Parts: sequence; structure tokens; C-alpha cells
Amino acid sequence: MSRIFTPIVVLAMFAMLQTQAQKTVSQWKANYDAQYASGKGSSSQSHARSLSNSGFYDQQQYFLSYYIHGAVKMWQATGDIKYFNEARLLIDNSIATTVTLSNGRKGWPGRGSNVGYALWDSFWAREVTYLLRVLDESPDFRQNTSGVQNWFNSTLSWVQENIWNRYYQAGLGHIERVNAHMASHWARIGLHLWKITGQTAQYKEVYENFCYKGMSTQGGASFRGNLRLNPNNNSAYVWNTDWNNSYIQDTSHGNVVIQTVVDGFKENEYWNQTDINRFLSTLKNVVWRSEDVQKNREFVDGSGGYFLQGRMHAWLTLGQYDASVQNRIESNYFKVGISYDNSAYYGNEAYGIAAYNAAVLYENGPKFPEADVDDKPDPPIDDEACDNGLDNEDASVDLNGGVLATGLDAAQTTTDANGSPCAIRLVNNDGGQPWAKYQITVDLAANDISPGDELEFSIDGNGSGGRARIEVVENARPNTWEIGHNFGNGWSTHTQRVTVPSGIATLDIWIYSNFNSSSAGSARYDNLSVRKTGQGTGGDDDEPDPPIDDEACDNGLDNEDASVDLNGGVLATGLDAAQTTTDANGSPCAIRLVNNDGGQPWAKYQITVDLAANDISPGDELEFSIDGNGSGEGPVSRSSRTQGPTLGR
Repeated sequence: MSRIFTPIVVLAMFAMLQTQAQKTVSQWKANYDAQYASGKGSSSQSHARSLSNSGFYDQQQYFLSYYIHGAVKMWQATGDIKYFNEARLLIDNSIATTVTLSNGRKGWPGRGSNVGYALWDSFWAREVTYLLRVLDESPDFRQNTSGVQNWFNSTLSWVQENIWNRYYQAGLGHIERVNAHMASHWARIGLHLWKITGQTAQYKEVYENFCYKGMSTQGGASFRGNLRLNPNNNSAYVWNTDWNNSYIQDTSHGNVVIQTVVDGFKENEYWNQTDINRFLSTLKNVVWRSEDVQKNREFVDGSGGYFLQGRMHAWLTLGQYDASVQNRIESNYFKVGISYDNSAYYGNEAYGIAAYNAAVLYENGPKFPEADVDDKPDPPIDDEACDNGLDNEDASVDLNGGVLATGLDAAQTTTDANGSPCAIRLVNNDGGQPWAKYQITVDLAANDISPGDELEFSIDGNGSGGRARIEVVENARPNTWEIGHNFGNGWSTHTQRVTVPSGIATLDIWIYSNFNSSSAGSARYDNLSVRKTGQGTGGDDDEPDPPIDDEACDNGLDNEDASVDLNGGVLATGLDAAQTTTDANGSPCAIRLVNNDGGQPWAKYQITVDLAANDISPGDELEFSIDGNGSGEGPVSRSSRTQGPTLGR
């Protein structure tokens, strides 16, 4: 009885959480408009226009960025062009006040300096490039709205030359800043410019070096290396402001780091759902607990008492992933007219973010970028040409169609394809189903495929509307990837060869609608090809793993000395998977680390020993012991097996 009744109770409670608030985008829009028209202090149109025309002598561009961000978010949520036009006007006014600096480029002198201020300029530019990236993913609006394409081109060129090139060419010390939040400005700008231009040199490098590869001018430090689990709440992250680990990050400046992580997550670049969940826990359980009502703690570890009003707006972007956060934004965050009034400090930014979150959670997504909107009807389908949108294009291997799995709602034929008459569109309308997928089975015996044969898998994916991903797994078992690849927005192709292992009956293709996301979503796939290419030449790691005893192998790399708690591990520096396997060294299970991509020589699994949490002091001696097996180096994939760490005193 309890096994039937308990899930019903949990689901009912979840439904209550999801539907408790649900303030509409239109209602948030009304709040924004009333505040912007009010003329009150630092939350009004008159103040925004004044900042934009000021010449930025005294940090005005820094504060103007809040207005730009709020207007862009409201435009994304509502589709109302007046908000786009307002953001555009504030940017145009800014650029019109620039002068020629001593280095020959345009900029704002600021407090008598004739070279400009990197901090102020990057704070402004990160919101300009965010808008440019949204436009980049909205080709219909950009090309069909008078003047927008030309404005996009000219503004992009201006920012590249007068912001990025000016500071990058002056030295990386202007980009790789001494504090995490200051360096994150440039990482976010780099991410946007990389995605818009496709230029990996400089743009991609700055983003990835900040996130995880390490910044050369900061001793190889990275934000990933700065992150750790909060010792008082191991579901939450904590980090330091500086790279020398001298000061805990303050919540106010932590705002901008959250924006960089969220943008990276939406672009499928490095940050993952686990990271988002841990930042959400930091928000909900540490810096803005329910008992804090509208106030926030000063530091990201929860210390320092309450801080100034309105300094937590960008943290609210996490609400698009958690309806309980959005509920609290509605019920607690805006206490208008009292002494601690978050709306009084650039509150338009917070209203814009809240509207965007509501669009994501309750209203089928934002209106922009167009890549996130999947409600356009498909053209009429030629039934004869499109009887199946994802047939194998190599007839020598029979795939026997596919099936909906793990909650997927539909697999629809569509003519929104990649050069072929039709493709397949996978749709999941429900939240809380991150593994919703379409399964296509390759029956090895039926296709006369034997162990050691080599198969080539090729497919086009388009993550517009969701997160597209292909996996090829053994015997339809999770975490047995032979292939694992994520697609971005827009069409791209992934091709990879696999050596067929022994001891299995099927290789199963899993393609996802919105991989590893708790939101509804959809993705498109086209031009699937599975063909036999001959005898494989891979390494020694193609033997199948025996069946796993789930109770014995819940984690393949627990510490075998229980006196030291390792708190699990995380994928790092590009590692694709950490799989439990019974191909072990005398124990029930081990862990198999897999990286399917080239060009990632430092892909690794990181396990942290928290010294304070384990009562380990300077001068204590620790013994580290682990078994390793390097078989698995080969041209198809690289993997290694590691087993049984022992860490004790």
C-alpha cells in the first residue's frame, strides 16, 4: 500500500508547489511599466535616460546595465517591441557619448582617465552582448524588422573593436581579473561573442579558461577550482571572491557569476544540471532562506547578516528552473514601500527577470530568442516522402522504427529538416522528465552484426526548443554509452564509429527532447545513418560489463575507509561519464571514466576531501590508495577504470 500511496502524496505536493503562485507575464509587465513610468529614483525611465546620456564620467554605464538587462528580459518574455526599442535606445545613447581615447579607440574616459575603466565597461558590455546573442538566435525578427539587422551588425562590430579588442590587446590582466565576479564579466562577453561569430580564439578561450581550464595570469585558477560544497549544506555551493581564497564571495557581486553560469548552461557549454541545482540550493537554503522573507544574506556561505536591498536581482534568473523560487519572488521579494524594498534599487531588472521566469515556467516559453520558441506550425507534409522522419539512410542495417520512452509525449514528422524532405521532432510537454527520449534499436543478430564489427553512426541534431543529445548504449542500459554527444541550437552533424562489444544483443540509439532539463521542450533530428564499416580497431576496453548488482554497486568509487567522507565526485574538464562497472579488481564494482571527445587531454573526475568537515588539521598525515586500469586508449574513445580508493589517517 505505501509504495502506491506515497508517490501519489508526493506528486500532489509537487503539483501544489507548481501552481501556488503563477503570476502571469502580463501581470509582471504591469508592475514593470508602472515602476518605469514612476520617476522614482533608480528605477525609472527618466533615470535610465539620464544615465545613458551622461558620458559615463563616474561609473554610470555600470548602473545603466541593470536597466538594459531588465528591458531585454521583458522583451524576451512579452515579445513587445517597445522593450527592445528601449534597450536599443539606451545602448545607442551610450555609444553616442563616446570620445576617442589615447589608444585610438572609442570609449568613455571616466574620472579623468583617458584609457577607460575595464570594470565599468565590461559590466555594460555583458548586457549588450546578451541582447546581441538573443538577436543572433532570432533571425526572423532581426531580418524582418526595419533597421534591426543593420543595428545588430554595427553594434556587434563596435563592441568587438572598442570593448573587446581595446582591453584584450592591452593585456590579459584586463580580462582575467583578480576577483571571480570581475573575471566573469569577460567570460560572459566571450561566450556571447563566440556563439555569435563562431570565433574560438580569444572568445571561447576566455570563457573556458574562466570556467574550468584555468587563467594563465591568475596562476591557473578557474571558477570550477574555486567552487566547493558548503560544509553546512552539502547540496549548496560556496566560493571565494578572489583566486587566493582569502575572502568569501559577497552575495551582491555573486549576482554576475550566476548570470555567466546560467548563460553557459543555456548554451550547453560546460555547466550542467547538477551545477544549477547546487546554485539553486545556495539561493534557497543559504543566502535567501524562507525565513529571510525579502532580505538576503551578505555572503554566499550565509554569513554576515543581511545586506542592502535590491542586491540580489540576477540570482532570480535561477527561478526559471524552480517554480518554488518563482513563488517566493512573487510572495516575498517585492515589498514595495517598506524600508527594505528590493524594487527601489533598479527594480525593473527584477521585474523583467520575473516575467521571463513566468514565461518559461507557465506560458510555453519566452517569445525571444526564436530558437527557444517551438510553437510555429510545420509546413504541410508530403505523406509519401515523409512516411517516417527518421528512417536509416543506409538500407543495409534495419532499425525497425523507434518507440517513445521515459515520458516522451510525441515523435512528430516535420519538414523543418536539414536538407532532406522530412525530419523527426521529439516533444515532451511535461516538466520533471529530464530523460524523455526516443529509442531506436539495432538488433545485432538480425542484422548479422558480430562482436568486433565496426559500425558508424551519423545523425543531424537541432536543439532549438530544447536540448538535443544522442547516446548509443548497450542492451538499452543507462550509463553504458558507446556514444554521447550534445547538439546546440541550429543544425549540426555528429558522426562516430563504434566497435561492437561481445556479450550484448542490441545497441540502442537514444535521442532526447530536452536532455537533463526539468522543463518541457523539443528537439529535431534528421539524416540518421547506421552502417557497418568493417572490423574495429579500438582499444582493449570493448568488453561488456557483467550485470550490475545495484545494491552492491550504488557507487563504484566509495572510500573504503569510512573514517573520511569524500561526498562523491563531479565530472570535470570535459569528462563525459563516470559509469559503475563490475569489471573490477576483486571488489563488487569499480568506476569507468569515459571521454568521447578529442582535444580534452585533462578530462577528469574530481573527488574533494573537505578538511574541516573531516576534522583534518595541518600536520595530519593522510594515505591515498587506489587501483587503476588504463585499458581503453584507442581511436574511437578513451576510457579508464579506477577502483576502490582508500583514504585514511
